[in-house]
Amino acid sequence: MNRQKVQEYKTLYLLAKALEQTDDMVFITDTNGIIEYVNDSVSIKTGYEREELVGKKTNILKSGKHTQEFYKKLWATILSGQNYHNVIIDKTKDGRLYYADLKITPLFDDNQTIQNFVATSTDITNRIEMEKKLEKMATIDSLTGIYNRYKIDDEINLQIARCERYKEVFSIIMFDIDFFKVVNDTYGHDAGDRVLKVLSQLISKHIRVTDIFGRWGGEEFVIILSKTGEDEAFIIAEKLRKIVENYTIDGKYNITISSGVTQYIAPQSREELIKKVDEGLYLAKEKGRNQVVVV
Repeated sequence: MNRQKVQEYKTLYLLAKALEQTDDMVFITDTNGIIEYVNDSVSIKTGYEREELVGKKTNILKSGKHTQEFYKKLWATILSGQNYHNVIIDKTKDGRLYYADLKITPLFDDNQTIQNFVATSTDITNRIEMEKKLEKMATIDSLTGIYNRYKIDDEINLQIARCERYKEVFSIIMFDIDFFKVVNDTYGHDAGDRVLKVLSQLISKHIRVTDIFGRWGGEEFVIILSKTGEDEAFIIAEKLRKIVENYTIDGKYNITISSGVTQYIAPQSREELIKKVDEGLYLAKEKGRNQVVVV
């Protein structure tokens, strides 16, 4: 065997070893998506033995989490001879869903006709789950499980932008718990935390799907009411006030809330809007608490 042949054999051997030992999943399919080759990582990650996959279509891994349009776009891309890159949700043999960073490359013959597809994918489930966890931490109040102040700020900005672009109205309610300090001082901070949690759950059950509810801080809360003028917002706030007034938490605690209500009027800033509704809340307390004031 001459030196060139030896070098070619060595190169092929190294390529084969690389395919088998890489941590990435590697599939080779024909132009109809029939699997012709998988490396060991595919079996390790998906739970399928090689013989269970070879000869089958790649849809054996479909998770059901993508639309038909998603797969149509994928196939349209690679059948046109272009490379494809996306994050896809697939399913293992035992039904576990996983996220994969997928790249598909068409292989051409000497006539520039597509002969096969090579797909490489990296399991990025841990990264995606961590990103979701961090996103949740950034937007969700850890005590009550509703949105936090940062998320409410963002949502108000979005509502303002929508209002200015599409001339849609929206209103906000700001409320807090009357004499909440008494609850903490009398029953302790654990009881106070329990009241905040149950109140959040109670309000969440009685607002609309489109309403955005969050904890502003301490015992203060904000509800953003899209496509809602101040008259309707007042009715909603009054309904919630009565629900809270007539509810006994854990059979022990009876609380009331005071609320300010205001409608966004362009060109207010977020800060101006919050200041105005806060004035409504202050007036509700000045007038004796357990009431709603529109400003």
